[in-house]
Amino acid sequence: MTPLYRVALLGFGAFERNMLASYFRLATQRSPRYEIEPILAEADFVVADADHEPSVQLVLATEKLADTVFVGANRPAGARAWLARPLEPLHVLRELDALAPATPAAWPRVTPPRPPVVPTPPPAPPAQRASS
Repeated sequence: MTPLYRVALLGFGAFERNMLASYFRLATQRSPRYEIEPILAEADFVVADADHEPSVQLVLATEKLADTVFVGANRPAGARAWLARPLEPLHVLRELDALAPATPAAWPRVTPPRPPVVPTPPPAPPAQRASS
């Protein structure tokens, strides 16, 4: 079973966000796998723009520093993973791999998607009896 990690992106422009999202979608045959998670609280990891101060502050406020790959000119204090620009998706994946647990026991629990709820049609009305 290949682990699947959810990654939140903070502070990047549309071009960089799309580039990372596309790279993650194309790298589905590798292990571990990553997908973009729009909700920071539900993400296993974060990739944050180190040059965007509100993003750095949000990482610190949510206590996600140890699970964050920063990309930018300067490494934030205490950061475990940091890359200088230009943004290279392959290097981001390598840094995420270094943060990801190597043992299957530590892999995230994968919850299978729920099947869609299909409403059942109401029962047919009882057949009308012919009166004599």
